[in-house]
Order: sequence, then structure tokens, then C-alpha cells
Amino acid sequence: MSDLNGEAQSLRNGGERKELEQLFLTGLALSEMMRGMAAEKNPNAVALGKLGGAARASSLTKAERSAIAKKAAAARNAKLSAAERSQIAKLAVKAREQKRKLSGKEN
Repeated sequence: MSDLNGEAQSLRNGGERKELEQLFLTGLALSEMMRGMAAEKNPNAVALGKLGGAARASSLTKAERSAIAKKAAAARNAKLSAAERSQIAKLAVKAREQKRKLSGKEN
């Protein structure tokens, strides 16, 4: 009897099962299409993308570049705790001191 109940259950849920199968197959097809799109980049777009940053940088003044860099540093620092920022600062000082020792420019 349990086999008959299982068959009756699968017949009742047949519509749902078909919908799930179609959804699964559609998802597979979409993922294949997306994978193919990512693999094939337009070389013209890539070339323009490379020129964009250089062109923008050359059109900015030193003060503007500095302001952009400060804003970026502030955004990165906002993600760090005070202890993490302090540790990074200590590492930077240590690296500068080591560089000065290697170059012979001790104060």
C-alpha cells in the first residue's frame, strides 16, 4: 500500500515537480549563458577601460588627486577598528625605519 500512496502522491505533485524541473533547467541555461558572457570580453571595451583611468588622472590637478586619495583612505579606515589602524601605523613606522637603515639615512 505504501507504494500506491507514493505513486498517488507523485501524481498529485506532478505539476509541482515539472515546474521545479523547468526552473532547474532554466537556471542551468542561464548560468551557462552568463559563464559564456564572462569569458568573451569585448577587446575594444577593454582598451577604452584602460585608457579611462589614465585620461582621468592626467586631467586632474595634484590637489584633486590628493583629495581623491584622502577620501579613499578615509573610506578604507572607516572599515577598520582603532586597534587595527594603530597596528597598521606601527607597521608603517617600522617599515620606514628599516628602509632608512638600509639606505643609510639615519637621523
